[in-house]
Amino acid sequence: MKNRLLFIVMVLLTLTCCKKFLDKKTNNSIAVPEKLEDLQALLDDQEVMNKGVSPSLSECFGDDYFHTETSFNNLAPEYKLIYTWQKFPSKFPNDWSVCYKIVYNANLCLDLLGKIERTQEKAAAWDNIRGQALFARAYAFLNLLWAYCKGYDISTAQKDNGIVLRTSSDFNTIFNRSSLADSYNKIIADTKEALKYLPDLALLPTRGSRAAANGLLGRAYLSMRLYDSSFKYSNAGLHIYDSLMDYNKPEDGININANSTFGANRFTREVVFYTEINLLRNIHTKGLVDTALYSSYNVSDLRRTAFFLPYQQFHRFKGGYARNFRLFSGIATDELFLIRAESAARIGKIEDAMADLNHLLQKRWNNKVAFAPLIATTREDALALVLEHRRKELLFRGLRWSDIKRLNKEGKNIVLKRVVGVNTYILEPDSDGYQVALPDDLDIK
Repeated sequence: MKNRLLFIVMVLLTLTCCKKFLDKKTNNSIAVPEKLEDLQALLDDQEVMNKGVSPSLSECFGDDYFHTETSFNNLAPEYKLIYTWQKFPSKFPNDWSVCYKIVYNANLCLDLLGKIERTQEKAAAWDNIRGQALFARAYAFLNLLWAYCKGYDISTAQKDNGIVLRTSSDFNTIFNRSSLADSYNKIIADTKEALKYLPDLALLPTRGSRAAANGLLGRAYLSMRLYDSSFKYSNAGLHIYDSLMDYNKPEDGININANSTFGANRFTREVVFYTEINLLRNIHTKGLVDTALYSSYNVSDLRRTAFFLPYQQFHRFKGGYARNFRLFSGIATDELFLIRAESAARIGKIEDAMADLNHLLQKRWNNKVAFAPLIATTREDALALVLEHRRKELLFRGLRWSDIKRLNKEGKNIVLKRVVGVNTYILEPDSDGYQVALPDDLDIK
């Protein structure tokens, strides 16, 4: 029954890629999910909800990697355009359609859940499904905002373009593009509502939980530069779950000398919610790690070995919490510690910021060498240290593109540059290139 339901949903989902498909009719004799178990099966479909779901563009556009002239010349024409931040052809399948598959599944569950009585016997399951669906939709919406939209600025967010806030599984219901402000407000509202229904921790890290929902709110508020709130929710998430791996201990699920450091177990003890970046436009997976970034790691910092694999005279990334060199994009405790540390530094909690940062770094430090805790006496010093290690810890997770946009709103003036032979391509902080064009086959106002 589960396989049949998932097949039906996948058939329905193909209708969303382009307006011309909306006129197609489905077979009225096809069974529709009608039990709580059916809805949970939809949310547990990892191929739609977790594996390869985060936008590849959020990594393609960032500065975690580079291509040599030779490897650039071997890229497909579309990839060359993406790599150099130029307008590129984008038709189904793409980052947009992948995220809206999640949105569809979530909306279908929410629509059908309203037709299922919440009995005393099934109340816990009913609540959990509602919470998971709200969380999943909000998670997909935030990924879309990060990939396609400008960085959040409270002075312009009401007129800046956001995304399409589709809240119904009915294909006949038309939704137009919302503002950036309304998009963020919807994500926050859905996630806060999800908190009312979810358990503290999920049975599987592929499902939403209160720990994950608090982490998602921490992410959202951080990208909005609302640091009191990002501190509050990252702190709430860590109060539920705060486990970190010690990179010195193989028993923690790490082999820093292996070709895939965390390959034995994609659900490491740090994973709160598991997703991966899709491989639709995998320019970054074939790229080389930024040389200045690699050189910034201390020789006693075990991330230098755990994250990077020598390749010719350069390095490639091997430190994702996913198998087969796929890239992890989900919510993990190391990210929550860094969100809380940055937020603390920005609101003047210097000691708290440094305590979180040092707690994380000690777990990454070679225990045969004495660890000297980092010290900051000013807000600016603390913030600089936290941002340095956010960059070192969270590379290749689909976060950097959003980070660049928000940090430039804070005046960091990060100028992105690609050098290909004699040609240099530059993306200035205020460039329109930070608002990516929607796919060509969409009919959206």
